[in-house]
Amino acid sequence: MSFQDIKGAGWALEYLKKCVEKGRIASAYLFYGNGEWLRKRVAKEFAKALNCSEAKNEKPCDKCLQCQKIEKEIHPDCIFVSPHGAASRIGIDRIREIKRSLNLFPVEGKWRVIIIQQAHRMTQEASNALLKILEEPPSQTTFLLLAPHWEALLPTISSRCQKVKFEVSSLEDILLPALIEAGYEEEEAKVFVAIYGGDERVKELWREVDFWKKRREIIEKFLGKKKVSLSFHLDGLYQWVEDWHKKWKKNIEKRVKEVEEKEGKGTAKERESFWEAEVEEKRKILVTLLINMFYSLFVDALKIKRGEKKIVNRDIEDKVKKISELDENYIKEWIGELEEMKRLVERNVNLSLLLGYIGLKIYGMGG
Repeated sequence: MSFQDIKGAGWALEYLKKCVEKGRIASAYLFYGNGEWLRKRVAKEFAKALNCSEAKNEKPCDKCLQCQKIEKEIHPDCIFVSPHGAASRIGIDRIREIKRSLNLFPVEGKWRVIIIQQAHRMTQEASNALLKILEEPPSQTTFLLLAPHWEALLPTISSRCQKVKFEVSSLEDILLPALIEAGYEEEEAKVFVAIYGGDERVKELWREVDFWKKRREIIEKFLGKKKVSLSFHLDGLYQWVEDWHKKWKKNIEKRVKEVEEKEGKGTAKERESFWEAEVEEKRKILVTLLINMFYSLFVDALKIKRGEKKIVNRDIEDKVKKISELDENYIKEWIGELEEMKRLVERNVNLSLLLGYIGLKIYGMGG
């Protein structure tokens, strides 16, 4: 893919093309807005445009060695930084590594490009270290910070960046090709985009727990029970969440032992705290997956009940129609409760308390 092949980036793409054409490259850009996959795609093409050895009219060829290495993320002058895993952060050590590399001139390319994905997930220490670099930016180097909202970064960092807003009118058009290429079934990709957008953390966890398969299993059980038995599910699903939580915790024990043997107890203890926080965040994301799944089902059911045809869960429309046979007030009540549950998760409410809250609501609604 090249600059001219990207769809959906609109003004952002035109602005970056002009920067390349005029040779006016800022020391730092902040790509923000919806379309996480698109932000990274454009960042890659911008890096190619700055380093392509066969560019015509400032457009990267996408075929030369420079372009190919950037595409495969192995170019020595194009550094990709991102959190590893669904819940991890970008730490200060990674930013220090970048700072050390900046003491050298570009090895192969004309420009050194540092692409920091999910820049809003840098730790406070990492953010402060990056700020010091941006205060005295090295020559022939540009930073591309990618985040959903510019306000999510330190004001002192965002103020030193040229802000480039991405406004994607149809996430499906942008994300579907990437998800299908990554191995998603077409219907699976459509449902994922409609419910969860392009959140990379959710995407990683979706594949890890095989949520596409689990979703169908949940719906089959849900439709096989009367509404007064809805509590069955949440008991079973809580156990499913806890089983994954235990599995992740057990994996930490194994990793800690490995680090102890290689790097000592001090380093192992430090990593253990980090991994435990990561596991708790993954547990939170898993609960969010479930809540959003139920929410989409009830909203679709209400739409069908009101005669609307466009729904999210298109692959199981016959099953959604069964849910729509429930009393309308019951459906609306559950939509309201699920909205409240989503707000509670976003506020970082203790998950045990949240699960208890859900259970009380179920029984309070006659479940």
